[in-house]
Amino acid sequence: MGEIRKTYDVIFKKKTVDLYLKKGIGYKNVAKQKGLASADLEHAPKIRRSS
Repeated sequence: MGEIRKTYDVIFKKKTVDLYLKKGIGYKNVAKQKGLASADLEHAPKIRRSS
């Protein structure tokens, strides 16, 4: 069978991106704090646009 993909609600996503954009925390540290793989955030569209 295929792999099960985890989905996140809008509030979780906004809080995660805010940590990166407003607090200036690196995406790897944000991922660690939120229990995500850093690759999940490395290619996030909102984060990439700000770079």
